[in-house]
Amino acid sequence: MKVLHTADWHLGRRLCGRSLLEDQRLVLDRITGIAVREKPDLIVIAGDVYDRAIPGAEAVRLLDDVLSTLVQNHGFKVLLIAGNHDGPDRLGFASGMLESMGLHIVGPLDPAITAFDVTDRHGPVRVIALPYTHPAVVRELLDDSTVGLHDHEAAMAALVARAREKLVEGERCILVAHAFVAGGQSTEEAERELSVGGAGEIPTSIFNGFSYVALGHLHRPQTHGTRQHVHYAGSPLKYSFHEDHQKSVSVVEICKRGMVTIRQEPLTPIHDVRSIEGRFDDLITRSDRYGPTDDYLEIVYTDDALVSDAAARLAGVYPHCLAVRRKEIGVAGELGGISPADARILSLEDLFKQFYADVTGNEIGAEHTRELLSVIDDGMKGGTL
Repeated sequence: MKVLHTADWHLGRRLCGRSLLEDQRLVLDRITGIAVREKPDLIVIAGDVYDRAIPGAEAVRLLDDVLSTLVQNHGFKVLLIAGNHDGPDRLGFASGMLESMGLHIVGPLDPAITAFDVTDRHGPVRVIALPYTHPAVVRELLDDSTVGLHDHEAAMAALVARAREKLVEGERCILVAHAFVAGGQSTEEAERELSVGGAGEIPTSIFNGFSYVALGHLHRPQTHGTRQHVHYAGSPLKYSFHEDHQKSVSVVEICKRGMVTIRQEPLTPIHDVRSIEGRFDDLITRSDRYGPTDDYLEIVYTDDALVSDAAARLAGVYPHCLAVRRKEIGVAGELGGISPADARILSLEDLFKQFYADVTGNEIGAEHTRELLSVIDDGMKGGTL
């Protein structure tokens, strides 16, 4: 059985106000090309298909185009589940009619648990879908008033226990879910937390007994579990300036006995998403040092002083610069280790010199010291200090 596993498309996503729809269209074309070349028995999209619960019309049209190409034009079987960003009822519209075409969309959680078979040359493989569902909703759907499904771990454990009832002895099985497995490497900025304080984490052991667990939610491709069978495909594009890993889709092969091999097929975007840092003059005059200038960039300049019209000037060199900021050199907290008690007895001059050193990383110069003393003197005379 060959499975093409992808997730976290986030269609309709914007980065610093810039629409990424065309970038998403191009990378999804590349995923389609990989599918045509690999000829998988099943394509899995493990949640966060859209970036928000009520997606924009263009994002809906893009999903329609991609699924029509995969299912109608190429005849692939596709399973798509809702993630925590999706509106499950909207995503699941017309899903019953589409199943006959090989498109399985699981929006709201089915208390009976959605399961179907896909057959390869070795026989049937059971596929089970668990879309993202908040623990309170799971508690209501499962009519559980005794155990108390108070967190994601308990809710997932209850759902997986019910999913195991769908398994056939000796048959290979794939579980598709959208969750945060404990120990997973997160990109933080790009992923919305499932809960606060770690209560959203799911232990890997919950998924023991399945041949392969296709996960969505974390944007970095990664594998968990002692048998390396619990896997995140990651997102097809970078949605944060601080993602430093290669994007890909996962080609998964499950042999007759249920053993799994995973191969990453790289995805190269039209515009990479990066953060670059340097002195302002270097950024302007020596741009060749900082990689392709047409990437989507966050630019951090390290000058001591603020630069006038920095964003406009940098845009002339980097046309897709999306964010500009000056690097904060100082460390929040007490001034240079000075206690509040000591700060009360220091002079204004000494306090400002320490503040200047904390913020800029340098000692204040003689010229700035004279200006400082002049300001202090004027303030004393005017009664404002």
